[in-house]
Amino acid sequence: MNIILYESSSTGGNYDYAEALYTQYKKHQKVQSVDWVIPGGNDVPGSEWVHKILCSDKPKSRIGLINRLHFLWRHFFNPLILFFFILKKKRPMLIILNDFEQLSAFIWVPLYKIFLRKHRFAVVLHDPDRDAYPPSKKFSEASMRIMMSLMCLALYHEHLPLKSYYQPNGKTQYIKVPHGYYPKKNVDEVLFKELLSAKGDFKYVGIIGNIRSEKNYALAIQALIRLKDAKLVIAGSPANSSVDIKALGDFAKQSGVHERVIWVIKYLSENEMAAVIESVDVVLLNYKQSFTSQSGILNLIAPYKKKIVASHTESSLTRVMERFKLGFLVNPDDLDDLVDQLSEMLSRDSSGNWDNYLKYASWENHVNIVINNLKDF
Repeated sequence: MNIILYESSSTGGNYDYAEALYTQYKKHQKVQSVDWVIPGGNDVPGSEWVHKILCSDKPKSRIGLINRLHFLWRHFFNPLILFFFILKKKRPMLIILNDFEQLSAFIWVPLYKIFLRKHRFAVVLHDPDRDAYPPSKKFSEASMRIMMSLMCLALYHEHLPLKSYYQPNGKTQYIKVPHGYYPKKNVDEVLFKELLSAKGDFKYVGIIGNIRSEKNYALAIQALIRLKDAKLVIAGSPANSSVDIKALGDFAKQSGVHERVIWVIKYLSENEMAAVIESVDVVLLNYKQSFTSQSGILNLIAPYKKKIVASHTESSLTRVMERFKLGFLVNPDDLDDLVDQLSEMLSRDSSGNWDNYLKYASWENHVNIVINNLKDF
């Protein structure tokens, strides 16, 4: 089997996921080659299998309009780069889109359909709820329908929402695969010591990773008022401008708990992330009701076997939590429930059934599932 793995981001969760897949596919005995197609400008060295040919996702300009134009340019040009890359392939390929340009699907999907006699396409549905993407719900639904018309395989994690574009089309096979977990990293000793020093006799509840509005920070700050023996660690960098960190700080001060909120507002290196995870007692994944994807943070903390409290939503995260009994689930916007569950989890010694989850959620298992569903390819 020969594979092309497409990833249009050069950092972040999707990139880390693609890198793990690339490494695992290379190890599989049934895989002859893996061409990893990624943007230029990152630190990964190019090779016969690593092709840094896509437009960079890191524009040098600080002007907002230019950055938006660059984003649009990438959405239209990157699929064309991949098109000509596929055109040169003489052997049948499985083309896995770990990222995809939904905005320009009306243009590139008809072009790609000329390859269907020879190649197969697969897509990883990291966020399966795609109809809320700009510029409008109708446009997003239509672009997803045309995009899915190309796919032979659609890979999803535990939960696939009931959407019109995921209805059976006689071509696309939907396959449930584990997300895959990331190995432990060495802790950043400086940050780890700082966090332990600030911890004192308290216990840490951590909200870790990209700072996004759906993570319910204000509710966690409110819960801290009643959790007298706990401190809250908020660690990560803002994913966008939708979260006002200063406003959250002011809210913590108004609530009288600002001295028990530890802020680590920065892009966390792998070692710094490890330091934060090691330092906390409970990881809080209390997303808002609208959250539908699987939290990548779950698969960062899995090897650390931390205690976890997560929101009960229609999401892959909830399904995994229920299936493997990894911790407590809370009603996402219920302060009383959040306080009760955090209080209970903070007092417990056990951290959940992580061993069974780790057996299931390996990259090896993910790749085996995909290849076993392509026996006739």
